Amino acid sequence: ELERRGWSFSFVSVWEDDLPLLERLREKLACAEIYPLLNARTQTLEVYSALAACQLFVGEKLHANAMAAVAGTPFLALEYQPKVREFAASLGMEDYVLSTADISPELLVEKVEAMAARHAEIRRQLSAACDVRRTSIIRFAEKVKTTLTAKAADRR
Repeated sequence: ELERRGWSFSFVSVWEDDLPLLERLREKLACAEIYPLLNARTQTLEVYSALAACQLFVGEKLHANAMAAVAGTPFLALEYQPKVREFAASLGMEDYVLSTADISPELLVEKVEAMAARHAEIRRQLSAACDVRRTSIIRFAEKVKTTLTAKAADRR
């Protein structure tokens, strides 16, 4: 349905065992040969480049959604475990999570189209949330470095 509505795709695998499944999914599309299938384990830079070029990303795996966030691409997370929802919530993306237990093709298409309509706003919000997290991580790393340096000095 998304292809019929004009969407194009890139497929990203963060786990080797998902490659055959993604290949089968890709083959169901009318223009399968034009849609890349990328392996994040062996094509990391290509994956980030592809994700950065996407309007939005639909992902089930936590690491794939995290890669989309790092690339600055709004993501629709398919929650198969609570950690997926928790990650999305940590970036203010909790409205863009669908439980795999409750999902339907119609709901997925509806959510994708709603996200596309608010794309610029969602991208700005995601970028700001990532910046806050990045700042927090850098501050934490600096505290750890200071603490470890002080402990090392005390041992001398």
